[in-house]
Amino acid sequence: MKKRALSFLMTLLLAVTYQFSTLCLPALANTSDQADHKNVFSDLGTGHWAYKPVSNLAGHGIFSGYPDGTFKPDQAVTRPEFAVMLAAVAGLKPQKLQGVYPDVPAGAWFGPAAEAVQQYFPGITQTNGQVLFRPNDNASRQDVVTALVKAVKADYHQADPRLLQENFRDYDKINDDSRLPIAWALQNNLVRGYPGGDFGPNGGITRAEVATLIFRAYFIDTSINGLINGNQIMPFTDSSPSYRELEANLNDKYGQIISSDYHVRYFVREQQTYAGEGPELMYLFGAIDNLKYLNWVAGLNDDILKQAVEQSKQVALEAAAAYPGKDILVMLGHTRIFYFDVRDVYGEKYLHPVSDGWQLNRFYSGAIAKNGTINQTWMDKL
Repeated sequence: MKKRALSFLMTLLLAVTYQFSTLCLPALANTSDQADHKNVFSDLGTGHWAYKPVSNLAGHGIFSGYPDGTFKPDQAVTRPEFAVMLAAVAGLKPQKLQGVYPDVPAGAWFGPAAEAVQQYFPGITQTNGQVLFRPNDNASRQDVVTALVKAVKADYHQADPRLLQENFRDYDKINDDSRLPIAWALQNNLVRGYPGGDFGPNGGITRAEVATLIFRAYFIDTSINGLINGNQIMPFTDSSPSYRELEANLNDKYGQIISSDYHVRYFVREQQTYAGEGPELMYLFGAIDNLKYLNWVAGLNDDILKQAVEQSKQVALEAAAAYPGKDILVMLGHTRIFYFDVRDVYGEKYLHPVSDGWQLNRFYSGAIAKNGTINQTWMDKL
């Protein structure tokens, strides 16, 4: 999901007026690290599953709780409340009321928000064809997820709806017009479902759940480019013991690249991202022969990079077949430590100082797969 600058952010979660603020947020990659990790709310301790996203958003002034110091994480969010949240976080300016909804009275505190978000969070069509906002209803889980996916301008039309059947027992209860947005949300780790395997599309959604979804939608970039720029993935050269067999198989089958001129060795491990709020990946790094680095770079062109992408895709699909249900990330690149200053030879773009010398880290290609489907590819720009 691409990083988006937010011009208008919420200063109140439950407001009685439609307010905006123009806060300047830090870089997306630093969001998790810059949060004030203390008990911001008396009823939301560090052990709560939503502590990290809520405390991050509160630390940036995007969410506040109640006057008694509580957050009420398990309280259901109503449709008016979510309309205000979405309008603020998506930067939608309030408009003069046009009377779109007959059940929204003039002067209603949520009226401008309800009309501002109607392209993402529309009213509900009744059996007589009338469209109502239904302000006394709680927001449904499927409507909230669908609205957020549309608000971040996701290209959800390319999502695979089969993911819903593969992951949710109650997939058939998801509305037809919400299936592709929710499939995209699942594919991009915006939503994960409940432990029992249900999605609960028509059920309500709590304040903690909405805060978590907003945090993931606007503060976490799960694209390969985002993971790289956010320092969520780095080259590595040690595998988890549980993946030794997979590592051996991949190295036997894909141990060479570019017409057998360059050797590759794959390493495998589990990788958490964004302090647990991003996707948990099975991360495979293919380390290209360091002894031929300068030759590789001298001959590097788009055709070679495309071959590297194809190999990354093949490796990702093979790992996905061996480990169904896991998000597989494959990256090809170089990593090496030099114990002397090599900037004159290797340049400074991919070198950074470490305690005992200089570390070279560089990626060339990447792919993400799950359950036999390639969800993302990435190629370095020359």
